[in-house]
Amino acid sequence: MPDLKKYWNDVRDVENSLADFVWLMSVERRAKGEVGGRIAEVSAQVGARLLHAGSHRQATEEEIQAHQEQQDQARREAFRQRLQRQGIAMVPVNSGDREKPKT
Repeated sequence: MPDLKKYWNDVRDVENSLADFVWLMSVERRAKGEVGGRIAEVSAQVGARLLHAGSHRQATEEEIQAHQEQQDQARREAFRQRLQRQGIAMVPVNSGDREKPKT
């Protein structure tokens, strides 16, 4: 039987080393059928248990940035589709495409 007191002491040690919220990336473990590559922001308490179990690792800055950019793109697309359903069309305007007036 596992030593529960040692387990919780280990988890608390990990929790104390983390910020209040931490970004974690799931680890692929084919033997257990777990798919890796999922990212989530969790509290230190939850993150400590996941890190201790070895099912997750801390996400890199690049992974966090890529995830946030993907989420921003999804929000913009949802906004565009909402406007389209309301009959509002958005036309992108690039300032570099226009010619400068000659003086």
